[in-house]
Amino acid sequence: MHACKLLGAIILCLTATLAQGAGIRAIDISANADGSALEGAVWYPCSQPPGEVDLGKVTLLEEPQAAFYAWVERHPNWRERVKLGDLLSITFENTETMRFQIQEMARIERMLSDEQIEAELETYNQLIPGPNELSGTLFLEIDDKERLYEWLPKLVGIQRAVSIWLHDGSSVPSTPLDEERLTREETTTTVHYLKFRFSPEQVDAFASGPARIVVDHPHYDAVVELTDEQRQELLQDLRD
Repeated sequence: MHACKLLGAIILCLTATLAQGAGIRAIDISANADGSALEGAVWYPCSQPPGEVDLGKVTLLEEPQAAFYAWVERHPNWRERVKLGDLLSITFENTETMRFQIQEMARIERMLSDEQIEAELETYNQLIPGPNELSGTLFLEIDDKERLYEWLPKLVGIQRAVSIWLHDGSSVPSTPLDEERLTREETTTTVHYLKFRFSPEQVDAFASGPARIVVDHPHYDAVVELTDEQRQELLQDLRD
């Protein structure tokens, strides 16, 4: 018996009439490496299959989005941030993380038009890694306002100070995206978008041995070795 047999919710809409032809739509998600199969149903109060239905202050999620949120809940550590010392961290992005960010942005900002979603897609699609690439979002994690103002000028150029070192002695430097908008000569920002472009030989080296993330900046340095689990997960992105 599968660990999880029921996904979905009974969504009630009291304003629906019988003429709208309410119905039930089954959800059946096949099992894969990420988890067990999921089965369930969504009730909908109209003749069309459930989609994005505007109920004034409430917008119902489409089935795939609801299923994706359920998957995230079952994988709380998916794509967790890799701490780079006390002040920095990095999250490696792929199609799934970008989809999640767009969905969250659309939900929070109540984006319901195709034009709004297209604008978000244009921004976030740049962060999806291509062949032999890793894509990362670098965060400066300082909550204290005074301390933040102290460190932002110190960390100018941090977006070019990150690299991935491989066991064969080679390294893959970061290539910043949207650099002109996000940084100035006198100060930097709290978020940077980075690409790491591997040669085919470096992909093989990444697959076969340890890899470290190195930050080498005049005012900040850190060295963190990726776990085997992290490295195998990122290898999927490199080879997709």
